[in-house]
Amino acid sequence: MIRITRHLAATLLPILCLPLQAGEEAVWHTDFAAAEKKAAKENKDLLIHFAGSDWCGWSMKLGKEVFHQAAFSEKASKEYILVRLDFPRRKALAPELVQQNAVLKKKYNVTSHPTVILCDPAGRPYARIGYKAGGPEKYLTHLEKLKTRKAERDTAFALAEGLEGKEKARALEKALASVPRTSLSYYEQEIATVHAADPDDVSGFYNRYLIQKTALELRRIAMPLTIKGKHQELIQEVEKYILEHKLEGEALQTAMLFKLTSHYLSKNQAATLKCADEIIAINDINTPGRYAAMFKKRIKNRSIKK
Repeated sequence: MIRITRHLAATLLPILCLPLQAGEEAVWHTDFAAAEKKAAKENKDLLIHFAGSDWCGWSMKLGKEVFHQAAFSEKASKEYILVRLDFPRRKALAPELVQQNAVLKKKYNVTSHPTVILCDPAGRPYARIGYKAGGPEKYLTHLEKLKTRKAERDTAFALAEGLEGKEKARALEKALASVPRTSLSYYEQEIATVHAADPDDVSGFYNRYLIQKTALELRRIAMPLTIKGKHQELIQEVEKYILEHKLEGEALQTAMLFKLTSHYLSKNQAATLKCADEIIAINDINTPGRYAAMFKKRIKNRSIKK
C-alpha cells in the first residue's frame, strides 16, 4: 500500500506543479481561517474579494475581465493567497459560509461590491480596490503599486521603533497614513502607542481617528435599523454608545448626528431641533456643527412655507 501511495505521489507531483493553462483559474479559498493560516505559513499577502457573483454587474465584470483570466491567475496565485467571499442572492451557500462571510464583511467595513482588500501575511489590511478596467495586466500593475503602501508602512514602523515621545508618534502616524481609514481598527495597538507618546494630540491624529471610528461603528448599527424604520431603537443605541465610549467634542457631535437624523425620520420636529442645538452648542464651526445648523435652517424654512 505504501509503495502504491508513493508511486501515485510521484506520478501526480509533476502534474500538480505544472503552470496554469490558458483559461484555467487559480484556487480561490472560501474558508478564511484556512486561508489565513496558509498566508502566514507561506509568507504571502492575502487578496480578499468580496463578491456579489450572481447579481452585482461590476463583480461579474471584474471576474470575467480579470479574475477568471489565466494571465491574472498564474501571476496572482504566486504572490497572494486568493480568497473569495461571496454574497449571492440566487445561489445558495452553506450556512457556515453565509455566517463567516457576514462576519468578515462587518469586520472589514465592506459596504459595496466588488471590494478587494489586500492584507499582509498577519491579516492586516493595507489597501483596497474595486473594479478597474483594462484587463488582468493593468489590474496586476495596480496591485503592485498598492504593495508599495505596505513597504512605506513597514519602513515607517521600523523607524518608529527607535524613537520616543512626539517623534515616535509622528513616525507611527506616517505609517498609518498609508492605511485605508476603514481599516485602522486593525492597528489599535499602534494607535494606542501614538496616544501614549503624544497625549496632548498635537497633530490631531487621535481625535480624527476617534471621529472616524465613531462614524464607522455607528453606521454599521444605523443601517439595518434605519432600513427597518426602527428610529427610536437607533436613538437608544446611539445614546448607549455615547455613554459606553465617553465621547467628547467632535466625536460626540458625530454620534449625535445619527440621533438628529433618526428624530427627523421619525418626524419629531421638536426633538430634531433640540438635538441640532445641542450639536451646535459644542462647536458651531466644525463639520457636524455646520451640518446641524444647515439641518435646522432647512426645517425652519419648510415650516415657514407651510
